[in-house]
Amino acid sequence: MRYALVVAMAMALSTPLSRAAGTDPVLAPPSEALPPLLGQARRELADIVARRDLDALLAHVGPDTKLSFGGDHGAEDFRRIWGSGMHDQQDLWRELDAILALPGVVQGTRDAPQYCAPYVFCLPTPGAIDPYEALVVTGTRVAIRDRPSHDGEVLMRVSHAVLQRAPDDPRVDGTTPPEWTRVRQASGTTGFIASPWVRSPIDYRLMVSVEAGSGRWILDYFIAGD
Repeated sequence: MRYALVVAMAMALSTPLSRAAGTDPVLAPPSEALPPLLGQARRELADIVARRDLDALLAHVGPDTKLSFGGDHGAEDFRRIWGSGMHDQQDLWRELDAILALPGVVQGTRDAPQYCAPYVFCLPTPGAIDPYEALVVTGTRVAIRDRPSHDGEVLMRVSHAVLQRAPDDPRVDGTTPPEWTRVRQASGTTGFIASPWVRSPIDYRLMVSVEAGSGRWILDYFIAGD
């Protein structure tokens, strides 16, 4: 019953909202406690990440763990990509830190529960914004400023809003530094928000499955893009 309730509440939070004129849709993070098996799996994953223990993480990578849309999967490819290949381990831990800093969503069934994180990927993006252009604000009362600086005038404060990525306009704004992101609101207003406060639904995400009976968890995927 508890599993069904958690899943039902998560689905309720994900109900699409119409993007009324001038109103930014909202994607609120789930606040429900995880079921025991998933809670334990998440704590173990968080501990591995905190210790920066690649071998311990690889012990939870199965042969079918998906790592890209180009066919990379399994422990050997994981070590090649994240151990010394395309990315270094600092990138790996930074991405996992960012994912685990946000809530996730319960999926699967009572007998085969799954943990999907972060919620900005796991819940459908509300409104009519293309997921490739959507940016979810992950905090409350986050400032949108008129220029990419903490000294910039605050145009608006938003909480968990879904905004649209806005391209740079060299004639007006110049090039946006990486620590800032240019966004457009539903009203058409553009401004700048500190990059750590927004996340794309198609950025890195993960899924953890817990095996029935043993309680052992497996990383189903750790992937970005679409």
